[in-house]
Amino acid sequence: MLRGRCCFTRFRRTAQTPPHCDVVRLSHRQTDRQTDSTTPQQQRHHHCYYRRASTEPFLAKNRLTSRSSTPLHRPNPTQLNSSHHLTISQPLRTTTMPTARILTLNFFLRPPGISEPSSKGDWKGERATLFADLEFANYDIISFQETFGALSDRRKKLIAAAKEKGFIYHAAGKVPSVATLRIDAGLLVLSRFPVTVTEEWTFQRGTEIGDWFAAKGVLYSKIQLQAASESTKEKTLHLFSTHFQSTDSPKALILRHKQYHQSKAFIDSTLAKHAPKFNSDTDTVLFVGDMNVDARASGDDGVGHGREYLTMKEIYEGGSLGDGAKGEEKPANAASAPKYEIGDICYETMGEHPITTSRLRVGPNHEAPDRKCIDFILQFRPLSATAAPTDDTTTTTTTPPAVKFDRVRIEKFVIDNQPFSFLSDHFGVAADLTW
Repeated sequence: MLRGRCCFTRFRRTAQTPPHCDVVRLSHRQTDRQTDSTTPQQQRHHHCYYRRASTEPFLAKNRLTSRSSTPLHRPNPTQLNSSHHLTISQPLRTTTMPTARILTLNFFLRPPGISEPSSKGDWKGERATLFADLEFANYDIISFQETFGALSDRRKKLIAAAKEKGFIYHAAGKVPSVATLRIDAGLLVLSRFPVTVTEEWTFQRGTEIGDWFAAKGVLYSKIQLQAASESTKEKTLHLFSTHFQSTDSPKALILRHKQYHQSKAFIDSTLAKHAPKFNSDTDTVLFVGDMNVDARASGDDGVGHGREYLTMKEIYEGGSLGDGAKGEEKPANAASAPKYEIGDICYETMGEHPITTSRLRVGPNHEAPDRKCIDFILQFRPLSATAAPTDDTTTTTTTPPAVKFDRVRIEKFVIDNQPFSFLSDHFGVAADLTW
């Protein structure tokens, strides 16, 4: 139900391409150009990198263990022949600075019994196994949505496979009692860094069938990126993960609007509890996930902003909390609520809202994907009030960030030699945090 196409387009393999690799184009302005119509001269001017996409047939269904002890790595440019034209829009990481590679992905692992027609249960187990084998080595912190723990042991298997790959820590939403007629929110965080605190906020029951059953909400993970020492400061990531109400029906819009307010209030109260002396040198606040809000002005315009996206950002900033058009009243403590500058990491880096929605299968016999940007890495940057030098008015300034963002990118997770085209019906949003 969440569709689209990304700005990464896979090139046709050539004789010069290493046999185990596909060439992937990184272009944030060429989303409509098809591979077959791209000339060799145009290809040389596109940014691209190599990544493994082909897979072997499965030896056992739903297996979530590695087939190989060799981790998947993107090669260093110096290891490739110059004819491969290996470049990347944001260079491959060569810094010795501490780094945390973060990914947010709606994994499309719905509960048993829910699947696309003729899809063999959405190939949930197969896709989870492939991700564990091919992708875990590329990240340090992963925020999954639609990775449900109810009615199957699939999430437990995924957590166990992640632990084998070095993700020692995790946070997961609670599975409600069967008596509540609800399943969990499908939120899961995997981390190589210590997760020291977790909390969860659950929204009121949603509308539409899927959202009525899922206890959607916000999952908080306090992650220690770096311990304090004589020579270094402690670095803490306050990671909030979510999956908002889907569809754009009138009732869904009202509920989603309320979820903006509830999320902002939960973030405020959680930071007051676990970061009461918020320090911009040590604390980073990220709000990530599938927010089901299209940031693009239209399918063909990713530079402009969608109206609902602007409303959502305004609420997160702590400004005028909506216009009341969606049946929402301003909270009583709105005036005293913390104020933030909201940094949309993809937009700040790419200059547009990239497409993050897709379909599990694409091609002439399948419905075309939507062209939406509904998955985000948002940074909450606290604003500090400072007295103006000439009068009694105040101005607000953004405190310096504790981390920098490198290699901000959309991960398409193309897969070959399988009955599905991608590892999910969403593309992932990824970035490297350095400090």
